[in-house]
Amino acid sequence: MKVNRHLRKADAITLLEVLVVVVVVVILAGLVVPWLSRAKIKSERISCVSNLKNVGLAFRIFTTDHGGEFPWRVSGTNGTKDLLADPNAVWRHFLAISNELSVPEILKCPADRERDPAAGFANFGPANLSYFLGLEADENEPRSILGGDRNLTTNGVDVGPGLLLLRTSQIVGFSETIHRGEGNIVLGDGSVQQADRHLLQVSFRDAAAASTNAINRLLIP
Repeated sequence: MKVNRHLRKADAITLLEVLVVVVVVVILAGLVVPWLSRAKIKSERISCVSNLKNVGLAFRIFTTDHGGEFPWRVSGTNGTKDLLADPNAVWRHFLAISNELSVPEILKCPADRERDPAAGFANFGPANLSYFLGLEADENEPRSILGGDRNLTTNGVDVGPGLLLLRTSQIVGFSETIHRGEGNIVLGDGSVQQADRHLLQVSFRDAAAASTNAINRLLIP
């Protein structure tokens, strides 16, 4: 039986057609991959907002049981005032609200690649914490800053772990390591703001104005 060469030639895929398919796939990938990346960034930031809302609520529940004061203003076994002498013990202040938090994963931002979620509060430590703590926070002052993403910068320089004395003359921002140069902060009343560099600067300026010390003392993990 003879094979019709014309039919076989028509059925075959030419090199040009293969190249067209490859080009189309590359173009589609170029469109889809950035969209997926943006969707992931947005999803992680929304999850971070949820985490900080839980943190704010947990600290406020603590204040209702301790005369309106946050843990670092309460002495004794229930508070952490005695730990203020150690600026690297910021994670211990969060342990004070462990009963109000469901799981320690809440204290790790999903966009923070340098931190790992703790398996439980018994194993919780500095490597499991993504959020700084604002020592000037006051639940009666909504402008005060209770905490937020730890990747802060001052005058363009990354802030390291420990105590940061932030004055209004300093330019504060977020580094690119978490949320790509933006971040989230939780205020003294438990509300959460999604902040870019400009809004963060305004927030810290307002917080300093509301503080009796005219300064923001932050503990960075």
